[in-house]
Amino acid sequence: MELTVLRFVLGMLLLAVPVYIIYVLELHRMRKLLLAVGYMLGMVVLTGLGTYILMRWNNVWVNMLSGVVMVGVSTVCTIRQAKLRVSRLLVPVASGVFAAVFVVGLYMVFLVLGAKNPFDTRLFIPVFGLLTGGIISLNARALHTYYMGLKHHNQLYYYLLGNGSTHREAVHYFVRRSFQAALTPMMKQMSGLVVSSSPLVMLVLIWGGVDAITAIGLQIVFFVMIMSASFISLFITILVGRRYSFDEYERLRPVSNRSAAERPGAIPSSASESSADLSAPRHTDVESRPQES
Repeated sequence: MELTVLRFVLGMLLLAVPVYIIYVLELHRMRKLLLAVGYMLGMVVLTGLGTYILMRWNNVWVNMLSGVVMVGVSTVCTIRQAKLRVSRLLVPVASGVFAAVFVVGLYMVFLVLGAKNPFDTRLFIPVFGLLTGGIISLNARALHTYYMGLKHHNQLYYYLLGNGSTHREAVHYFVRRSFQAALTPMMKQMSGLVVSSSPLVMLVLIWGGVDAITAIGLQIVFFVMIMSASFISLFITILVGRRYSFDEYERLRPVSNRSAAERPGAIPSSASESSADLSAPRHTDVESRPQES
């Protein structure tokens, strides 16, 4: 199968359908639609060109460098999506992502996919791209739950410390909530896998010469791969983050982005002084609120 320029243009003509509907119904979303399409095209072209160049080189050191770059991009995207400070959590998140992606990625390429050369571009780049991109939203949600829980429910944390609990015991509740926050969207993705991305992935694998049974097995293995890497990354991030997120008195340092009331030059008020960061939710979810006795 070959996609010529004419066939590509014919496929892009289908974009006229949503454009026409937005124009006729006056939905006032034309500019956002065109910007989204332009952003999608730009990212796909850049990713495709980068992959093409890496395929032509097929160099071990270049592939390793590209893996490090993907880890760095995934780290920054995770912290920003979690609405946390990049400067405070760069090292913990990067440590977790790097360890999880390289361990799980090499395990997949070398043992599961059976590649003699685990740094072969044909397998190394797609697997590492799936891992670094797949764990962003999961880790961001979990880290936001963890640090916002410590920030808004710090009385529980200090109460446990004051009653003789160790730091590990005091943060156990918040660690458990963060893993629950990561597990919930995973289960939703698992239930909707058949009707969302599964048909597209299977179609691409079959077009690449893979039989249907192997394509099914690869989809399941890839999803388990992302789930495992996300949990490993989150665990290492929280473990390393204890050194960077807490001071010598085991108090939580500022890790969230500052609100408008906290910026330099802002007029202080009693409401802003007593309230938490308005950009972050007071409770991450209903279950994260402390249970009343």
